[in-house]
Amino acid sequence: MPKLRLIGLTLLALSATAVSHAEETRYVS
Repeated sequence: MPKLRLIGLTLLALSATAVSHAEETRYVS
């Protein structure tokens, strides 16, 4: 079970970083 939670947290972190990068590129352009 902890493994699934870890995977979920990593996916959330990756999606959060992807969104922040998308916002940065949007503001830059």
